[in-house]
Amino acid sequence: MRNARRLVCLLTLITALLLTGCSGPTFALTGAGSNTYIQVNNASDGDAMESQPFSVGKGRVAVVESSLDQGKLRIDFTEVTIFRHENEPDEQIVGDVVASVVVGPGDKTEVALERGDYVLQITAVGDTGGKVAVILEKN
Repeated sequence: MRNARRLVCLLTLITALLLTGCSGPTFALTGAGSNTYIQVNNASDGDAMESQPFSVGKGRVAVVESSLDQGKLRIDFTEVTIFRHENEPDEQIVGDVVASVVVGPGDKTEVALERGDYVLQITAVGDTGGKVAVILEKN
């Protein structure tokens, strides 16, 4: 009986430790067409990530719409130059930030972008959680 209690306590402790360490990634980016969706899971101030490169056509505007529950995100639209190689992985050089926005819960803003290739550099401002959509639309 004592051994069974010890076993139950040990299993409960191990399960609790595993669950606290398995909260998932801080940022998850998904894309659909010319849209990028950012899911933020309990990010701390300064947590950051960078998206994959994406192309913007002529006469486009990025609409950034926040459904954050708390905190803010700083999103930098940064130029990137991509060198494509036939038998090797693509090489990219990240350039200058051309636009930057900070969005909190319920914010919506537009960013005019020139034709070119970009990456999103995303940084949490304060403890942050929720979703943000970056949608490319015709101007």
